[in-house]
Amino acid sequence: MHHLMPRKKHLALALSVLLATAWIAPGLAQDKLTSIHDPAFDDPQSIPVTFNHNAHNAKAGLKDCAACHHVYNREGQIVAGAASVDKKCSDCHRVRPAASEFAPALMLAFHKRCQNCHIERNKGPVECGGCHKR
Repeated sequence: MHHLMPRKKHLALALSVLLATAWIAPGLAQDKLTSIHDPAFDDPQSIPVTFNHNAHNAKAGLKDCAACHHVYNREGQIVAGAASVDKKCSDCHRVRPAASEFAPALMLAFHKRCQNCHIERNKGPVECGGCHKR
């Protein structure tokens, strides 16, 4: 029985590391983001937006992931403190949503999120060519 204790400790340690990795990894994946492109756009109308996640957030002073990666409850209210960093935008925002769907279309969601923030802060591009650079 005494020889089982180290196995339990190793198992507990391995499980802790696995859980920590699962919790941290989605945020770290954003660190390498260099463009905004969702594979749901099977026939994009514009070129993807060149976007360095870390540089943008540092310059804008954004520390709360939920500022861009929002979560809404079933009543359509924002869930404070919750962030959707582990999901693609198209998981909730469809390219061509049904009229009954709550979430706006994917392209509209991208444009509203970015442009509204740039307008509110009076910083950043709001014209097409400011983000969709050739």
